[in-house]
Amino acid sequence: ITYQMVAEEMKTRLEESESKNEILSLNLREKDREIQQLTEELKRAEHLKFQFVELEHSLRQKSSINKRLQKANELLIRHNEDLEQQLIKSTRSKFQVAMEEQVKTTMEELGKSRKHAKNLSDHLQEALKKNAELMRTIKHLKDSKHS
Repeated sequence: ITYQMVAEEMKTRLEESESKNEILSLNLREKDREIQQLTEELKRAEHLKFQFVELEHSLRQKSSINKRLQKANELLIRHNEDLEQQLIKSTRSKFQVAMEEQVKTTMEELGKSRKHAKNLSDHLQEALKKNAELMRTIKHLKDSKHS
């Protein structure tokens, strides 16, 4: 075997090594791009997860507010019923003149109470609508997260 053959063999191996090195470099760059894409997707997923947690927390708060509003509304309704009963009793009383004043006061309280109950009911309905919107948003986020 001559030196020229050995040199040609080494040159061929060097070229093969350089070719393999280029292929490995391309593969490495591709893997780096994939890692970058996966990192970005992970960041987006973490952001969506954080938004989902915030929405869940907000929904729990709204649910708690709705429960309190419903209880307050129920109390006002019972109070209104009590006021109506007082009104009925006062009209049957012996002391008609004194009772007429009480009837007037009770009716004013009843009017205020009904107005307040209506305001609470309106607020409750608005809160329920917002809750429904939040539920749709959460469902949409869950659906988009799974797709």
